[in-house]
Amino acid sequence: MKLLARYTSICATLLVVGSAMAWVSPPFALPPLVAHASEGGNGPADAALGKTLYGRHCSQCHGDQGEGTGIAAAFLYPKPRNLQEGKFKLVSTLNRIPTDADLMQVISRGMPGSSMISFGHLPEKSRAALVAYVRLLTREGIAARLKKSYDEAGEEIDAQQLAKEVDRQTAPGQVLAWPQDAPAEDQAAVRRGKQLYLATCATCHGETGRGEGGKDQRDDDGTPTKPRDFTMGIFKGGRDPLPLLHRIQIGMPGTPMPASADLKVGELVDMAYFIRSLAPAEAQAKVEHKRQLLRAKRVPAVAGADLRQVPTVTVVTSPLLCRDWVSPDLQVQSVYDGKE
Repeated sequence: MKLLARYTSICATLLVVGSAMAWVSPPFALPPLVAHASEGGNGPADAALGKTLYGRHCSQCHGDQGEGTGIAAAFLYPKPRNLQEGKFKLVSTLNRIPTDADLMQVISRGMPGSSMISFGHLPEKSRAALVAYVRLLTREGIAARLKKSYDEAGEEIDAQQLAKEVDRQTAPGQVLAWPQDAPAEDQAAVRRGKQLYLATCATCHGETGRGEGGKDQRDDDGTPTKPRDFTMGIFKGGRDPLPLLHRIQIGMPGTPMPASADLKVGELVDMAYFIRSLAPAEAQAKVEHKRQLLRAKRVPAVAGADLRQVPTVTVVTSPLLCRDWVSPDLQVQSVYDGKE
């Protein structure tokens, strides 16, 4: 059975052999945002399952041991996270150590504007197992660095002391919740947020929010980076006010994005509102993968088929190299002739 999928917006044609219906994006439903999840509930069985799933879905980018040097890493920008370092960009805690919920959000939703796609199509149990295994990789990385530092100093640390210190360095702190007295999201709040933004953020993100400020910036590992262009509407953790508040107040560990310790929470909320105003809400939908069914229309012959009556489906794509990348607004049409 022949299936023709036409990518209308970039003038390319793809011929595929397969069924009349195909999933064109990872099939999943976005989970609701949650403020926190209980920690420590993932046991050895979860981590064992997580190891298997990690080898199947994650190691190609993040590496077999989570060191961020998988076989695909050389072709990706931003670079895959070194999970052993324990520096995760999207966190909701004041000590910048992620909760299970933080890790689950990234696995379930991906990180728009990067090559980290969503794995929300996996069952919740599988995603929870991946969270458990990522935590195990982080603990092993921290333990190895501690052991090395003691060895280099000519000192000894017993297993119990080592485990206690690893626990301390991997325990999530207080979760930053949405303030009960947060100002309303209205034009007055947006105007206040703009003034605060110009005073504190424009040096990097630019006066217009296009990221035209800071030029020579690098992540902690030396990888070149650049400030986010807010007008594109691509937010790694989503454009809802709470995750934006997290990014502003807590910062993004491992990157030049610092925490904002000198502003009141209400002022940070106003800034979140202003940043949201720089791009339409529908812009985020263009970069978040969602479950879509591609229906192929049956035609007498694929060659020369009239596509004017064939439904068009917009497909979200994830670039491998995301620097200055603009979505091609990819659209797909498909027909088949019922023949093997």
